[in-house]
Amino acid sequence: MDQLTLWMALGFLFAGYSVIANDSVQTLGTWIASNNQKFKWQTMWAAASVVLLFTLWHGWYMNGGDISYGRLDKIPFQEIQWYHAAAPLVLLLLTRVGVPVSTSFLVLSAFASTFVLEKMLVKSIMGYAVAGVFAYALWILIARWLDERNDPVKESHKKYWRVGQWITTGFLWWTWLSHDIANIAVFLPRQVPWDMMVGVSVIFVGGLAFMLREGGGKIQQIVLEKQHTRYVRSACISLKN
Repeated sequence: MDQLTLWMALGFLFAGYSVIANDSVQTLGTWIASNNQKFKWQTMWAAASVVLLFTLWHGWYMNGGDISYGRLDKIPFQEIQWYHAAAPLVLLLLTRVGVPVSTSFLVLSAFASTFVLEKMLVKSIMGYAVAGVFAYALWILIARWLDERNDPVKESHKKYWRVGQWITTGFLWWTWLSHDIANIAVFLPRQVPWDMMVGVSVIFVGGLAFMLREGGGKIQQIVLEKQHTRYVRSACISLKN
């Protein structure tokens, strides 16, 4: 293995673990919190892995080997240097101590031009602002009528809320993967051969298993500090927001 291949492999591994452990817990955290007492982590891992593999291989098949869903079109593949691999390593260290960060800026900034980075910054700030204001406003209104601590869901109704939660989680998980997989794919050729795809799939599924076996890791503690994340009805509604 030459030096450039080594940096590509290390960058991919660092990015794969840190992006899954950081961003996916922010996506799956509420689902994990409200289900880890009901289901074994292996069951949740199998369900999350189905969506993960579908997203990976669907993108690979539909986009001619490009698993980033075209989101790296303006960032051409380049020879990976040590400083490219250093960015996800910093992200990995932050993830291990429980610091939620924007993986796109930390990883892609090492590859993107100033113009592309500026557009990413503007779009992300606007997206976070709109999503944050809308989600909090809607949740404040809903929480007035659905306070599960004082008005618990009937046991006979919980199964319906749980089914709804798993469906919304699956959709959210697919949406996140199809967008943020670019933060990992940036270390790979833009057209990934099938044999490399098999290896990528194995690494992703293995990383997901490790994350779920840990119960979400350090980032999950931030999710658990939020109100209602352990209640199935509240968790289902919050996922939609």
